[in-house]
Amino acid sequence: MPEVGSRLVTIAALAAALLPAAPAAAGPCGLPDATPTWVEFSDGSVTFRDDVFRRPGLVLGTAGARVPQALREGGATTMYWEMNLDVLVGTPSEPEDPATIIGAAETLYDRAVSSTGGCHTPWVALNELQGSRLPGPWSATNTTYRENVLVLMAHLTALGAHPFLLVPSAPAADGEAGDWWSDAAMVGSLVAEVYFGAPVVHARGPVVGPRMVRQAFRKRIEAFVELGVPVDRLGLMLGFQSGRGAAGREGLEPTSAWLDYVKGQALAAREVAAETGLTSIWSWGWGTFGPQSADADKAAAACVYLWARDPALCDPLTRLPVDAFDPSRNEGPIVLEPDSICETTDGRIAADDLAVMTAIYRNRGRALRHLLARVAEGAEAGVPDREVDEALGRIVAQRFGGDAAAFNAAMTALGLNERLTRELVADQLRRARLVDLVEVGRLSYTQVAELFAARAGRWARRVRVAPAPEWLHGEATGWAIEGMAPSVIFTGQKGRTITVQLDDGPYRVRVLGKRQRLREVPLAAVYPVLADELRARARQRRLPAWLLDVQRRELATAVCVRDVLPTVGTVDAGRVVPALNVSTLRR
Repeated sequence: MPEVGSRLVTIAALAAALLPAAPAAAGPCGLPDATPTWVEFSDGSVTFRDDVFRRPGLVLGTAGARVPQALREGGATTMYWEMNLDVLVGTPSEPEDPATIIGAAETLYDRAVSSTGGCHTPWVALNELQGSRLPGPWSATNTTYRENVLVLMAHLTALGAHPFLLVPSAPAADGEAGDWWSDAAMVGSLVAEVYFGAPVVHARGPVVGPRMVRQAFRKRIEAFVELGVPVDRLGLMLGFQSGRGAAGREGLEPTSAWLDYVKGQALAAREVAAETGLTSIWSWGWGTFGPQSADADKAAAACVYLWARDPALCDPLTRLPVDAFDPSRNEGPIVLEPDSICETTDGRIAADDLAVMTAIYRNRGRALRHLLARVAEGAEAGVPDREVDEALGRIVAQRFGGDAAAFNAAMTALGLNERLTRELVADQLRRARLVDLVEVGRLSYTQVAELFAARAGRWARRVRVAPAPEWLHGEATGWAIEGMAPSVIFTGQKGRTITVQLDDGPYRVRVLGKRQRLREVPLAAVYPVLADELRARARQRRLPAWLLDVQRRELATAVCVRDVLPTVGTVDAGRVVPALNVSTLRR
């Protein structure tokens, strides 16, 4: 008896000799020649089929004779939907006798030809593979079952049909289980069923929800491609089931929310198909198979689904109250300006900027993170041009000997134009403003008293300052404390007025009293200043986590090319471009 692997290879090789390289693109039997081909499930269980699906421009998966004939008379194209694959090939635990499979394929082919009105090259949907997650090594019964599926598909192809095997879950990838998928793709196409609970997607909102759907579609497609399945042998099945526990509507209300979800699924599938080259997109869930799957909104949902991909196919506004449907096809899809990599409600990341920053970082991911941080933090606080000008003036003076031409040449060598140079400086200056936005908890008297005791040996003296500085709790007159106020204050004589130049400008300081040790000053007199110091420390400690939260909020509105989002993280412009490091400049 030959080994399992060699049997599967023999089957696949036989089928490959009979198959073209990809599904026929010439539009057999009225099927469209454009890709992707959209296919809707529409057998007798779809009660609204004549009202919504019986029209030109649609490909309908159905069975029998009367229903397909009526659908074609309305202008639709039909393909054959085999609902019960297990009847033909068995199950992983109880496979059919392999000797029966050729006959079963011939019978199925004859039914498909008859159902499609005499099409001798019909598309045939096989619902559905069981045990797609079963890892190797396989049991003897599952090995036979999988061989049965391959033989059925291979013989259908030999007869002129094109089989589409529906796969309800992610593919097992190890050993013989992983090898099987490329064999199956040689004898037909695989349709990955990717379903969601609509309430979960809807709760994520109009940006994150569709993004989550697109990412799941891509992940499933990539899983098959990594196993050797060509993308032009892959399709995608969307689920619009109504029954509880069926991974579809799952009770989502109101109707408008459900219809928005349906619209989003269509737009997401269209987007991913355009990116990847999928050849078919299928829809399921329109049938009513009992009370649990009954849903008065099925027809409206199907109409919205058709409209979302092509408004000419159906008009939801003729079927629904105006307030029950959002007639926008722009919310959810990836729609960006031509030169954008990502866009948020607060700004965008331009492709040219990302290219420059990638060269500087030598890492695209870190560059993208930096640009996200700039957009997010820039929405929280701006930096006046005069502050950037002053910092650049000190950089040129201290690091380039005052030679502006040398500075400009250095920036040009890094690929930085004037705008990007200024933004890298502003990124650093902004942090001083952002730290003041960080909220901290209430301080206790004990905390302030402990700081007072720790600083007891430091100098303190009474001063009057204009304008009123932060280091005096915003007051014009108070106690300056060594280590918190400018040091020159503690060397000046009583009664003198001195000018102190700080980062935020000049201050006029009138020295009112002699120096004293802090322990000699009543705690109540310096309590506000010490409390400010503790709050400033707490803000500095919390700033990194606060900035990450700001970036995460920005990501919640981000729309990026192929949903490749920046990661959040610490950004330090001064370290990536040392020549522009503001923190090491001298006053």
